[in-house]
Amino acid sequence: LNPHTSISLLEDTIQDIDLVCLMSVNPGFGGQSFIENTYEKVSELKALIQSKNAPTLIEIDGGVTSKNASELVAAGADVLAEIFERMEL
Repeated sequence: LNPHTSISLLEDTIQDIDLVCLMSVNPGFGGQSFIENTYEKVSELKALIQSKNAPTLIEIDGGVTSKNASELVAAGADVLAEIFERMEL
């Protein structure tokens, strides 16, 4: 789901979905900052999954770093697509 797509669009189909990929940056543009409301979106999706007793996993794609990875997992994420950090030389 793109950052501005509502979780509510999945209410009627979440039981049939194996994995939802939440974009935490706007797709198509490199070097973007992580969108902070992703944590809330992950929690909202996790609550929907649990309320429907669905087997769905939550994947986060974009802007994942070692600084936000544990908070994303705590919010309910199951898969982190990549952890990218620029190294200072």
